[in-house]
Amino acid sequence: MSARSIGYSRISTAHQSLDAQVALLKAAGCSVVFSEVISTRTKESERPQLQAALNALVEGDELVLSHLDRLGRDQRSVINRLHDLQERGIHIRTLDGL
Repeated sequence: MSARSIGYSRISTAHQSLDAQVALLKAAGCSVVFSEVISTRTKESERPQLQAALNALVEGDELVLSHLDRLGRDQRSVINRLHDLQERGIHIRTLDGL
């Protein structure tokens, strides 16, 4: 199986739009984009599309995010998630240049 680029997009309120993030992720080569409208205050375990994206990834795949902060509630949770993904052989790419 060849490596895949899987995208994850999130917005916090229905007043925002996922369209721009999804378009960027698809233009970046994502074969699948998981999206959700959910508050950053929601525990990561209660974010179904994030969990689906993480569960879909296998060694060698790439998780693509428009912004790194889409991955977690705070700096510590983002760092921990990055570490866990790297331990699984998952590559991470952000489109905001960070």
